[in-house]
Amino acid sequence: MKRKRLIQISLALAVLSVAMYYALRPTEPVYQGKTLTVWIDQYCAFLTLGGTFFKPNPDRPKFMEAMSALQHIGTNALPALIERAARKDSAMKKKLIAFTDRHPGLGIHLQPAEDYHQQAVYVFTLLGRDAKLAVPALISLLRDEDTSIRATAAWCLFKIDPEAKETAPALVQTLRDAKESDERLIETVLHTIRDFSAKPDIVVPLLVDYICGARADWGHASTATSALAHCGKEAKAAVPALVAQLDNTNSVIREAASDALMVVDNDTWEREFMKRNK
Repeated sequence: MKRKRLIQISLALAVLSVAMYYALRPTEPVYQGKTLTVWIDQYCAFLTLGGTFFKPNPDRPKFMEAMSALQHIGTNALPALIERAARKDSAMKKKLIAFTDRHPGLGIHLQPAEDYHQQAVYVFTLLGRDAKLAVPALISLLRDEDTSIRATAAWCLFKIDPEAKETAPALVQTLRDAKESDERLIETVLHTIRDFSAKPDIVVPLLVDYICGARADWGHASTATSALAHCGKEAKAAVPALVAQLDNTNSVIREAASDALMVVDNDTWEREFMKRNK
């Protein structure tokens, strides 16, 4: 009984702390009588549940309403979005989340930091280039010690600046600094690199390193190979690496290498294709 009472008191204090945090934080933008947080929750709920424009959905009107509201709030939402991208859970909160998840009957739901990170990505995707004022703050988050925050910042930067005119150097440096254990971060940055027009002389050697260099056994060769295809003919320096991967024992990597080589150097692809299919 005492233990149960202690748990109830601890939970009450935790909930009170969260309530005080929200009560004391800076006032949020308000639109049509609803706070920014309400609009973000309403908008992201539809996307989190797999909402789509292409299928009838009873929640779509609410989604469209929230979309319009967030577009109206615009850059006034940036401080809150940056805060979401940088959100971290304390050790105590992680324990409380685990406890409440095991005891749904308590009726207490605490959002983990990952939920806030996803919200930031969703709304930065909506705002796109209009959110460019957030770029410096997001670039600084690429140096955060939390891998999840770095990955979130990378996605947000890509959604703001898909051609990476401003963010390419920071993203490339993030990839260079990544450790083998930073799996999600590496995959995220490789996916952003493959879609932006960064300098090939910087990007291509780094991608090759993940294909057949020092980082080849980190498990990202397929993604890096696909990224080379997006560099097009500017990735000529990677042709030897792509040709070598045509004999890789991994069929996924072989196919990715073939597709990339076809785009980067079609003459070489035809020659290698004929050689292997005599």
